[in-house]
Amino acid sequence: MKFTKKQNRIALLFLCLLSSSLMAQIGTFRNVNNADGLLNWQINCFFKDKDGFIWTGAKNLVQRFDGRFIKIYGLPNGVTKINAINEAHDGNIYVGTSNGLFIISRSNSTVNQIYKTEISKNILSTCIDKKYNIYVGTEDGLFIISQGKLKAVQIQDTNFPYNQVLSMHLASNGVLWLLTPGGISSYTIASETIRNYPFLLPYRNIYFTSMTGVGQNLYIGTAGLGIYSFNTKNGDFKNYINVGNDLITCLSTDGKLQLYIGTSGTGVFFISIPDKKVLRSFDSSHKGDAYLTSSMVTTLLVDNQGILWVGNSEELGFDFMFLYPKAFTLYRTPSFTTDNLPVHRFYIGDNFKLLSNSHCIIYVSDNNGNSKVFESGIGKAKFLRPGNVLSFISYDNQIILGGECGIYSFDPLTASLKIFEPMEFLDKSTIYNLTIDKGGNLLVASSMGLHILDSKSKQVRTYNTLNSHLLDDVVRFVYFDRKGRTWICTNKGICFWDSKVRDFKTGKFPKEFINDQQVHFMMEDRNGNILFCYNTNKAFVTDPSLKNFKKICTEEDADFTGNWISKVLQDASGTFWFIGSRGAIKADEGLTTFRLYSTTEGLMEPYATDGCFDKNGKLWLSNNKGLYSSSSLSGRIQRSTASMVITDIRINGASEMDEMYDAIKNGSVIKLSRYKNNVEFLFSLLTYDKPDLMVYECKLKGYDTDWHILRGLNNFDYKNLKAGEYTFIVRRNMDHTCFKEVHFEIKPLFSTLEIIAILLLLSGSGWFYYRYIRAKKQKKSEILQKLQEDKVGTEQKYRFNKIGENEANAIISKLKICMDEKRLYLNEELKMPDLAKEVGCSNQTLSQIFNTFLNENYYDFINRYRVEEFKRIIATTDYSKLTLKANAKKSGFSSYASFFRSFKEQTGITPNEFIQNFESKKS
Repeated sequence: MKFTKKQNRIALLFLCLLSSSLMAQIGTFRNVNNADGLLNWQINCFFKDKDGFIWTGAKNLVQRFDGRFIKIYGLPNGVTKINAINEAHDGNIYVGTSNGLFIISRSNSTVNQIYKTEISKNILSTCIDKKYNIYVGTEDGLFIISQGKLKAVQIQDTNFPYNQVLSMHLASNGVLWLLTPGGISSYTIASETIRNYPFLLPYRNIYFTSMTGVGQNLYIGTAGLGIYSFNTKNGDFKNYINVGNDLITCLSTDGKLQLYIGTSGTGVFFISIPDKKVLRSFDSSHKGDAYLTSSMVTTLLVDNQGILWVGNSEELGFDFMFLYPKAFTLYRTPSFTTDNLPVHRFYIGDNFKLLSNSHCIIYVSDNNGNSKVFESGIGKAKFLRPGNVLSFISYDNQIILGGECGIYSFDPLTASLKIFEPMEFLDKSTIYNLTIDKGGNLLVASSMGLHILDSKSKQVRTYNTLNSHLLDDVVRFVYFDRKGRTWICTNKGICFWDSKVRDFKTGKFPKEFINDQQVHFMMEDRNGNILFCYNTNKAFVTDPSLKNFKKICTEEDADFTGNWISKVLQDASGTFWFIGSRGAIKADEGLTTFRLYSTTEGLMEPYATDGCFDKNGKLWLSNNKGLYSSSSLSGRIQRSTASMVITDIRINGASEMDEMYDAIKNGSVIKLSRYKNNVEFLFSLLTYDKPDLMVYECKLKGYDTDWHILRGLNNFDYKNLKAGEYTFIVRRNMDHTCFKEVHFEIKPLFSTLEIIAILLLLSGSGWFYYRYIRAKKQKKSEILQKLQEDKVGTEQKYRFNKIGENEANAIISKLKICMDEKRLYLNEELKMPDLAKEVGCSNQTLSQIFNTFLNENYYDFINRYRVEEFKRIIATTDYSKLTLKANAKKSGFSSYASFFRSFKEQTGITPNEFIQNFESKKS
């Protein structure tokens, strides 16, 4: 379809307006420095690879950033500056330096110089085409690496004595544009021809610094004369725009509408290309919400995710910013912002908003941006009790709001707040839900029953367990469905309100229906199905007849286990939105697929406290970091796209990523020996959001049964894995499409051949078996004879101190009291004479009790109780706060060796094995 010139101008104007509006929603810069692991802070160049990693070139270091961690690649000491980084088809990284061309192997992290003799001069820029031919711009001309062969291209001729390549731009038509000290040169790749366009700068101390291109125009930065443009169709040079600083250090572009200019001293400028207008600028002056760490900009990159990367010369690291709004943007006015403002509940009115948290209620006017704060507390507003608002509703030209703070009315015309007089008696109660029936009556669900304000008489009727058949005085939610039923949800279950008899009735619910649960939210979808949120973290849906019902769950994370669902919405397209502690979960109309919208979509907190649609169909969400609105209509909200990558694998604490890189890339199985069974995985979703807000899920197939949910963590480790095959899976939270897998196998201690050899050895030794049995029988006979002699010896030993059975039983009873009640075994200094004194007998008598009646010695007796005490500590306390040795000492053992020996003798396993068994049973 062809457009007229007028239509094209209108479209261009629309794009410019869109560009300007997007600029108004830009966030803040994030700085990366030595605290993040950056070793060299002066950044000379940026590059983003196919996986999504950001690479930076400094002095003699290449540093790879994944949003949280920095990986360092050191170059030889002779290298003084890295000017260009690029990626080959095999994933290896080409690095252009002051001393030639180097290559970083992605498979083993080695750094090697290539074409050392041919390319020895300073490399200033590199470029790679779709066929992965590599173009290297140097002080000594242009070089091309194609299929492993190097070719030099001569730029200069008799009329153009310049061979130095300062910068390059590869156009979509296959022309490589080269910036030289004397102007522009074009290299047509197909015909291998050079054409030069001279343009001499008027002063010796002024020179070209950088170049980028959009469409048929090239933009050239200079040191001293600002920015020039070059039309590739007619070969004209023109002065482009004045940004107030003629020292242009670098240029970048989004390839469409905007040009980004880095300067020496005044930061970064954003230029609208169609109208040559400065949209915004940023420096280090701390003016406004966004500012740079340094105004001395050395390099810029706008990547394919719309992130602007800024390096500086003051060794202050680098900054980056998201240029375009994500799925959700923070609500703010020229004079008010919700940035870092906790918002628990909110109300979207006509040209105003009401925001609430446990400390205050805030009125914000959309017309003028003015705000008014109603603070809770005796000394500030006596009528506003501290506590969260739980429900808003429009009633009789007022906004009624209720919650832990009581019930109030807000007048939008006067922006005034006061106690809701008809129900002033509820000032000490909690209001859970406000709703209006078909007759215009206001129903208030509270901790003191159900209250109905008659729309005509303005009289209030109160219902509770004393004057009606209400199941419980705590009423959580009231809902009217299309069949005319009024659902009353209480702490003890669900009943129905019968307006004819003005009383409550319990319905005849099917077996296993959730009518006896604490439902805190209900909604009816556009097909008449009714959805319930109950027990803090579960959802349930039924058809209108209540005959067909089911729990709602995701494919992998059934029942949203461990997460609060506060509200469920359905938009015009039928899409469901579950609002709760994971953010906003989008589900299809059939409730079969689920997608999470959280921090990677612009919500600066992975928890949503409230949500609603405005009259235009946009979705609004609140959390502890502010109030947010969707950047588009709810049915069109897009999730951010990025790669999930494994950044490192540590085996027994040491990194082995280099050895495993190819296997991970190809999806093949990694073979590990039996002793390499402690495996730690490090990973990252390359969205470059704040690491502490990122949410991941991981699972080890062959070991885990459930997903591990990780917030702010980029690693997970497994200890003492048994021999077998495993697959580690990590994904973005609740996203079945964005994941990474690692397949590995831990080999058994012995291979099949080794087992056969052992069996042959055992069978070859079979003839010794008979002799062994005979020797064992003989030894057993000798032991029995020795025991008989010992018994005679024992009787001889105690012949002058004979103890009767009754006396022995009495002493044994006292021993049990000392152990079971007084717990004397906890005294690590306890000796047998101390114990004999405690039970009231002599040391010799107590010794005879142990040897003759209990058949064990003193230490075995005491240590048996201590072992049981250690097992009790593991089972009933947070033992992980102390070391194993400390827990043993806490059990009464004075010696760790004695503890270890006694524990294994009594249980047959080591203490560590006992703890592992306990943990596996608990999970």
